Amino acid sequence: MTALVSAHRKTIAVFAPLIIVLAVGAYLVPHDSSQVSVNPTFWIIFSAIFWAILCASATSQFKVLRSLDMPQKRWQIAAHGFAIVGSVLFGLFAAAAHYIAVSAGVDVDSSFEVAVNGDTGTLPTWLAHLLSVLAFLTTYLVAGYAGTAIGMLFKALDNRSIAMRTITAAGGILLVYFLAIAINWAAYTFSIPIEAPYPGLFIFSGIAIIVSVVLMWRLPRHIHP
Repeated sequence: MTALVSAHRKTIAVFAPLIIVLAVGAYLVPHDSSQVSVNPTFWIIFSAIFWAILCASATSQFKVLRSLDMPQKRWQIAAHGFAIVGSVLFGLFAAAAHYIAVSAGVDVDSSFEVAVNGDTGTLPTWLAHLLSVLAFLTTYLVAGYAGTAIGMLFKALDNRSIAMRTITAAGGILLVYFLAIAINWAAYTFSIPIEAPYPGLFIFSGIAIIVSVVLMWRLPRHIHP
């Protein structure tokens, strides 16, 4: 992971501040908490997209590491470490900005905050806060893993055309999408409420992360220096 970070130091230096500004920016806009209601969802989604792009870019370095005879298992661990550590850091920035705004009296209407009283029943306040922080972290974790998996997919298809690589990546995204629809349909069939973000975000994110992890496990054997 150290070699990966060193190789992408300039890219990280450019992307990381942008991701952080987008993650916390919405909370910095209001000056009159009695007049302004903030929904930072789209800001955070944009920051997560940039995080996914950064992870996909970092994936390009795995081929170089492999050409240096680094064991496959080692640079796979680097891929997981890069995605997890970055996701936790950016998620904590976003969650901290959220709760600082709440404590300052800003009327924050965040889609990532788990309600104490929701469709799934009443949750203890401490558990609702913990799940809210996990919702922020999970959002970046999905983006990080998805970006890494898509980057590996493009590298595994290096000898194919851009069109073929794009179609394959789109097919993978559609597969995850239809799996999510199937689970959503099954939940409503059995009258299981799937509220956002809890438990809906965690259920659908779990699908995306599992698919990405499988791709990250299978694809490296097809990436050659």
